[in-house]
Amino acid sequence: MGVDAYLYAVGPVADDELVAANKYMLGRDNGFGENCEGEYLMRSEFPPEYDRIEFHNTQRLYDLEYTKGNWPIIYGAIRLMQVAFPQCVIHYGSDGMDDCPVVTDERMEEIWAFYLGPDGKPPRY
Repeated sequence: MGVDAYLYAVGPVADDELVAANKYMLGRDNGFGENCEGEYLMRSEFPPEYDRIEFHNTQRLYDLEYTKGNWPIIYGAIRLMQVAFPQCVIHYGSDGMDDCPVVTDERMEEIWAFYLGPDGKPPRY
């Protein structure tokens, strides 16, 4: 079994904002939601004080240590979540983590530089 991408937003999100964000994501699906049934964003089962909205997707993780996911698709989902939830902090990492690192411009640039470099292709290629 592989390691999946885990992407979520932390912050206050009203129910109507969640519905609108799901519609926004659905209208821009570019491969991140294959096999999903139209609802990518769901409230977390973590305790309510986390205010966590999880992005359910079908991508493997892509980072500097694990390159099985499709980074351009994952990055697109990260950017869409940043637009859908401007009041939230976006996190990205492995589904094996309870708390993933915060998405920062520096971290995204680091992953892009690796992806575009000589060692950045996923093993399946």
